[in-house]
Amino acid sequence: MLKSIVIILFLFSMAQFSFCQIFTDTVRGEVGDEVFININVPDSISSIGINSMSGKFLISNSTVFYPDSISNVSNYSLMKDSIFNNFDTVWYFNIEFYNIIDSTADIIFRLNGEALAGTDSVCILKFRNVKLNDIDINDFDAVVITHTSGTPLPYIRFAKLDKNYPNPVPGGSSTKWHYIIDKPSIVEFYILDYRAKETFLINLGEQSTGIHEYVFTPDMGFSSGLYWMKLRTNTGESVVPFIIAK
Repeated sequence: MLKSIVIILFLFSMAQFSFCQIFTDTVRGEVGDEVFININVPDSISSIGINSMSGKFLISNSTVFYPDSISNVSNYSLMKDSIFNNFDTVWYFNIEFYNIIDSTADIIFRLNGEALAGTDSVCILKFRNVKLNDIDINDFDAVVITHTSGTPLPYIRFAKLDKNYPNPVPGGSSTKWHYIIDKPSIVEFYILDYRAKETFLINLGEQSTGIHEYVFTPDMGFSSGLYWMKLRTNTGESVVPFIIAK
């Protein structure tokens, strides 16, 4: 009898947990401005003390919205706010927060990002595999709608690395790449050989938005052949091939 009561109470608590849904709002923003997506977590599904929430979100149109960070806008202490991506359309997040009191107010986290000008003005963020304290939570979506005032202007999106000159690169000579970054970013360069082996070249530190150049002189350790130069920034990567001829 006692075992049956325990099972019933457990199923009832899980049912309550499943009905407490995380949700977001549709947000609108001007191209070039920061926009904020509120993620509402019912206080009833968190516990007093340290809580963790993790998962991923898929971006339907990365030319409309680009994530930047996660912040807290409710009366709780945000202890960890990690956000990173493998591709421009697949992002992961991992946050920890300290729930001080037992209340009925939602815990609100804010996903911050930049409104961009894409081929259209609507972007859907699909939050999937979300876990709160290692317990699966419902899937949920967010919508970002961007707009421009007046005539839409071209908007630089992602890091872009142009082809180098001269190419092929004569032995002992230098070659130059021009590249564009759309926001202040840490800039790094890597070189890849035909085996896809990646070698770090240089960290140029944080650079401002706009057009820059990088000059590279292959040393004697590079044999003749096909290589790829990789530009890596906070907002994306760009890779172009080139040839070393000795």
